[in-house]
Amino acid sequence: MHPGSRHGLHRFALLPLAFARPAPEEALESAAHSHPDTRRAHKDILALGVVVAVIGGVTEAAFSGLFPIFGVGRKLGADQMVTLLTVFGLGGLLLQYLAGWLADHRGLGFAILVNAASTVLIAVIAALPLGFGGLAITLFALGGHDHRLSDTGHHRLHPSRRRRLSVNVRLISMAYTASSIFGPLSAGAVMNTFSSEALIWLIGLLAAVLCAYLLVKSWSGRA
Repeated sequence: MHPGSRHGLHRFALLPLAFARPAPEEALESAAHSHPDTRRAHKDILALGVVVAVIGGVTEAAFSGLFPIFGVGRKLGADQMVTLLTVFGLGGLLLQYLAGWLADHRGLGFAILVNAASTVLIAVIAALPLGFGGLAITLFALGGHDHRLSDTGHHRLHPSRRRRLSVNVRLISMAYTASSIFGPLSAGAVMNTFSSEALIWLIGLLAAVLCAYLLVKSWSGRA
């Protein structure tokens, strides 16, 4: 058969698709999303994702970019600072599975609240005059409380993610990218005004703000 004839048959084969109706699952899915409560739930999840992305972008970019200034204030050597940053990254790599397990079993909001509250506690401990070993353990734990957990949780909590996921992920990514640009600038200004220790204070303060946001949203949802 001539290649052109094959292409012509393919075109005719596409005609039935123009009249095909959506699969029942897709139709039910679309109907479910027309419900006001479902739309509001999706907006709440997206808002949570944006808030977490902004706070996560500020804290991660500020910590990674300004940690050498913090290290100089703690009288750490260059090798020690490299080691601590490596430990921080390992914490983010290894402890994310625990955070994911918590989100699967107790829900995204609870998991983020636990992460944020733990970050406040870790920041308080890190602000103490710790030795190198204590600081390494503290930064390992701090690295594990990665606020980008919102991406995974957002993906799991959306049954209709095929339509909404790409748009929502773009919004969350834009929020994270913008905050990661302005985060080091604002944190640097705070550190310049106070001291190098302000880096840890800022991380704890932002985590406390996230805790307050989650608690207020939870209380308003029950009211």
